[in-house]
Amino acid sequence: MIKQKSVLYSLNLSRFYLFYMVVFHLLPRYLYHFIKQPFCRDMSAIDDQLPQQNRKQRRSLRATYDAMFSFLLDGYVELAEAKLAPGTGQIVLFLVELTRRFDEYLDEYLGTGASFALNEVLERPAVQEQRAAFYRYVELFGRVEPIQKYLKQSFVTYYDTYIHTLNTAKNSLQFEDTLEAVKVESRWLHGVMEIVSLFNGHQINDEVLNDFYLFGMIGKFADDMADVVCDIKQGLPNLLYALIRQNPEEYALLQLAIEKGKCLSIYWWKKHCPITYMCYFKHIEHYYQQMKSSKVRMASTLMFLPPARGVQCPTLKRLEKS
Repeated sequence: MIKQKSVLYSLNLSRFYLFYMVVFHLLPRYLYHFIKQPFCRDMSAIDDQLPQQNRKQRRSLRATYDAMFSFLLDGYVELAEAKLAPGTGQIVLFLVELTRRFDEYLDEYLGTGASFALNEVLERPAVQEQRAAFYRYVELFGRVEPIQKYLKQSFVTYYDTYIHTLNTAKNSLQFEDTLEAVKVESRWLHGVMEIVSLFNGHQINDEVLNDFYLFGMIGKFADDMADVVCDIKQGLPNLLYALIRQNPEEYALLQLAIEKGKCLSIYWWKKHCPITYMCYFKHIEHYYQQMKSSKVRMASTLMFLPPARGVQCPTLKRLEKS
């Protein structure tokens, strides 16, 4: 296992460093996943339900997702000092698809009075279809029982709490409430790596996987910086929006910039809303400096590519709607 280091790593988001990260780290992985599609191999063995038309439309974005998850899987190997079995990447792919179905339902019906009872959500056709595909794949490796047990326990432990904190954040739009919801949501990636551990038969200390919870927190801060305008329009909880509302002067500048259609990049925030910017990145640095894996730190840095450009984070859902 990686030992705790005394070095405090600082998040570098300069244009030059981000360009370096893209060219020498992200791009090679992206091209490999775009051409070879290693996480999509062996799907025919379970009659995977992803539509062929969607696969073609989403191939570029999928390659980006898979490249990012390859950093995280390398981080797992680095932290656990253990090799991954073939098929691990596909496990992650299935879990991402399953989670996306949950998120789509929550985004569409949160605040409408629709039922969020777990058994009803699990019976939704899109969710049920992905669950079935996931378990069929896991069954090929004889790992259904421990993974199914873990997922059931995770839903019992976190689902109701997550829905409650999400509703609270949506109703209040306050930073503290939004942060609490994000803390629960960020357990997701930690859980994905727990399932990776179960799939591979590894005995991993919970503390070893803490990097993935930290990545989830940083990723949400990055997403909310990129998606701030969209989230404001949709009335969704957003960390950056909740924080800037605490500063009336900078909030007024943000409203004016939105009206004028300004590009709200990281560098715009740093120049025009320095107090909010410094406070926001103080939270981010808090999580970043606790990371032990160099690969997870790389993935965390790359999460800031969309906000550095002042564009929304690309998602499969947005692509399908376009």
